[in-house]
Amino acid sequence: MNPKRRGSQYEAAFISEALKRGLDVLESFGDYKPYDLVIQKENGHFYRVQVKGTNSQIKNKPGFKILAAGGNAKKVVLNPDEVDVLAAYVEPHDTWYIIPVTKLDGNISVYLNPKTKQNGKYEVWRNAWSVFHNGGVVHSYGHTQRDETKEQRDGWNCT
Repeated sequence: MNPKRRGSQYEAAFISEALKRGLDVLESFGDYKPYDLVIQKENGHFYRVQVKGTNSQIKNKPGFKILAAGGNAKKVVLNPDEVDVLAAYVEPHDTWYIIPVTKLDGNISVYLNPKTKQNGKYEVWRNAWSVFHNGGVVHSYGHTQRDETKEQRDGWNCT
């Protein structure tokens, strides 16, 4: 499939999921900005979101790789002054990673493995839609803030 078409497919999937979760989504006209979409909170705060996705596993490895970069010929690392959140979609597992760009530490390659918590610097951001509600506090693996139990909410902070 054409990469632009695939990117549009991932953006549409993100919009659908965000709307289901009660988030307001604003679309940017054109594709010259370093972000794809904007999430607006009720308090007026905006999150600039870069959407990336993959449908192919890394050869001979259990995980998936997303390029957390912009640009066409020359890939440029996502800049936290221009993009707030990377929304990375692993299509075969229908799984989103909602990663604050500041947590990428300048890395272009992001390795994800939705089947495990092991080996995963970014696994804490799996289904972390709470990033849009609380600015990046994640309390447990794979649970959004509203999905958590009281014990999980009182647990640890990964920021």
